[in-house]
Amino acid sequence: MTLLVANRQRRFVVMPGLVSLLLAFVPLSVAAAVPMVSYAHQTSCLLTGKLASFPGCSGHISEGRQGVSTRLPTGQALRTCKRTCKRTCKMIAKISTKYQTPHVEDAPYLPASDGLLARKSGRWAKRKHYFLRNYCGITTKSMQTKWRLVYLDVMAGPGLCKIKETGDEFPGSPFIALDYGFHEFIFIEEDPQLAKALKERVAKHPKASLVEVVPKNWVEVLQRGRLRFSDETLVVAFIDPTGISQVPMKAMLQLAKNRRIDLLVTIQHSLGITWNVPQYIRSTSGQTALDAFLESGEWRQWKWKEESEFARMAIDAFSHRIQEEGFIGTRQISIPANQPLYRFTLFSRHRLAEKFWNEILNIDETGQRELHF
Repeated sequence: MTLLVANRQRRFVVMPGLVSLLLAFVPLSVAAAVPMVSYAHQTSCLLTGKLASFPGCSGHISEGRQGVSTRLPTGQALRTCKRTCKRTCKMIAKISTKYQTPHVEDAPYLPASDGLLARKSGRWAKRKHYFLRNYCGITTKSMQTKWRLVYLDVMAGPGLCKIKETGDEFPGSPFIALDYGFHEFIFIEEDPQLAKALKERVAKHPKASLVEVVPKNWVEVLQRGRLRFSDETLVVAFIDPTGISQVPMKAMLQLAKNRRIDLLVTIQHSLGITWNVPQYIRSTSGQTALDAFLESGEWRQWKWKEESEFARMAIDAFSHRIQEEGFIGTRQISIPANQPLYRFTLFSRHRLAEKFWNEILNIDETGQRELHF
C-alpha cells in the first residue's frame, strides 16, 4: 500500500509501505492500533478531499477543514491515494464495529490537581507568560504612584495551565498579574465552567477583594460600555485569543479608545490565518473570521500569494490599523521561538512603554541575552 504525506513545506510526497506497516500493529494491540489506523485514514481522506463515504468511518478531514491547508495530488498519485483511502476506510469500519471505538474530541481543558479545570497548554505558553510577567513587573514598579493601574484580561480562562503530556501545572495569566501591584483586576471569561473555576481559585487569593470575574463574552462587555476607563487610569490589557474570530477589529478599536491603555496581544497567525488560507479564499460570503479580524476585504487581493506571505500581510494590515489610532507598533515575539504558531506583541501610545518592551526582550525565558550586531 502507498500513502501520501505532507513534508515540512506541505508538499505531498509518496511514502510506500507506511499504511501496511501501520496496519501490522492491529493483531498486537488493537487499542493502540485503532488510533494509528484512524490517523492514516484521516490523512488519506485529507489528500483525496473526500468526505464520509464508507460505512463506519468518522473524523474525516477535507481540504481546508480544521485549519489544514492542502495541495492535492493529481494523476496516478491521486488514483493511488484514492485506492489507499478506500481500503483503509473499510479496515476502519471493520475494526470500529468489532471493538466499538468511538471518536472522541480532544478537549481544550483538563482536570487539575485541585479538582477544577485547567487550560491545556503547550510548554511554549511559558515563553509568552515570561514576557507578560516582566511587562507587568516593569509597568507596576514604574507607574504605581503615577496612575491608577488596572489589569484587564479579556479571555482569562480558568487561571491554571496544564501540559497534558507531562502533567505539569503552572499559573495562568490572571495569577501572573496578581503577583504585581495593580490597583484593580478585571478577568473576563465567557465559558461558565471556566469562569466558575477561576472564581473559586481567586477567592483563595489574598488580593481577592481587588478582583472582578466577569462571566461573559468580552465583546459584549465592551459594547455595554463596561470597559471605559478614566484618563487617570493606566490599563494593561492582555488579549490572548485561541483564534482570530475572538478579536474582531471593531472591538479592538473600541477598546483602544481608552486614552491610556497598553495592549498585549496574541496574534494567531499560523492556526488562525496560514492554515486557513484556502478556506478563506473559497468563501464568497464576505463574512469570514478574517474579514472581521481586519474589518476589511482587502485580503482578497492577496489570493495568489503563498500562505506564509498571505499571513504576513494579514498581520501587517492588523497592526497598521491599530497604529492608525495612535499606537506604536513594537517588535513581535514568535511563540514557540522555532516554528512559531503565533505572535505576541505590544501596542501602546507611549514611547516609555516601547522602551520597557525592548528592555524585556533583551533576555528571553531561558536567560539568553539577545545579541546586537
